[in-house]
Amino acid sequence: MKILITGSAGFIGSHLAEALVTSGHEIIGIDSFLPNYAREVKEANISGLLDNDRFTFMERTLIDPSWLGEIDFDIVVHLAALPGVRQSWGTSFSDYVENNVLATQRLLEVLKNRTGVRLVHVSSSSVYGDRDESPLTEDLPPEPISPYAITKESAERLVKLYSKQYGLSSVILRLFTVYGPRQRPDMAIYRFIKAVSKGGEVEIYGSGSMHRDFTFVVDVVRGILSAVERDIRDEIINIGSGRAESVERVVYMIGEMLGKEVKVRRVGMMPGDVKGTLASIDKARGLLDYQPGVEIREGIEKQIIWMREAAII
Repeated sequence: MKILITGSAGFIGSHLAEALVTSGHEIIGIDSFLPNYAREVKEANISGLLDNDRFTFMERTLIDPSWLGEIDFDIVVHLAALPGVRQSWGTSFSDYVENNVLATQRLLEVLKNRTGVRLVHVSSSSVYGDRDESPLTEDLPPEPISPYAITKESAERLVKLYSKQYGLSSVILRLFTVYGPRQRPDMAIYRFIKAVSKGGEVEIYGSGSMHRDFTFVVDVVRGILSAVERDIRDEIINIGSGRAESVERVVYMIGEMLGKEVKVRRVGMMPGDVKGTLASIDKARGLLDYQPGVEIREGIEKQIIWMREAAII
């Protein structure tokens, strides 16, 4: 199949592109290199793909999707977005609307006229908000509590709207906290490893009881691959580990693995943060034959090895 990946130079997108190329698919990767972190990091993510005959890269934006008329593809995996809960408040919200909502709508305007094209839309567990139900099941109504999460829910609604009105074949995947090699520098495990390795303080938000469904990137890619290769339509599916880990426990685990003392500084909950996440993955198991296989300690070890090899620590 010929597959278009938006956000292909990012953390997850670059791993997905590699997996799809290895599986024999022809990949067109696009990325606009948003300046949320260093361009050279994103370029390094795809450096191993650029000489592969089955991978074509284009620096493009979805805000002006006129270039899409020149390209044939069977499936779109829409990963491109501006991430970050804490950065989405204030005047930067307009950037989130442009890159998460408007860009998705512009893509959908193109896809509505492409007969037979399927869309795998990648969303976020942040749309669930901060709630008492656990695990989080796909039938729970979204209750976003940050501007970022509002834009992700809005993009989901657009996908469902265009699918209903124009017959677009689509599936929505809600990813839970993804970690592993190439993780963005602003994400928690990256920051924890870097701070502990250098003897710095680790900020832990809230009372220490905060927990997350940390999902290793290889498991996430397996879930997306399955959605690409199966003709599943009009579904919302969680992609997580199905396990909740205490953030504090993860920090001390990193200290143990690095052989370093952990220095913790507790700070209050940040606006938009949630106390905990835990994915129900029953639907993913049933529809995608999804089975996460990487335990948290193994995954963190792989991320530490990558950060050492990349001279980050």
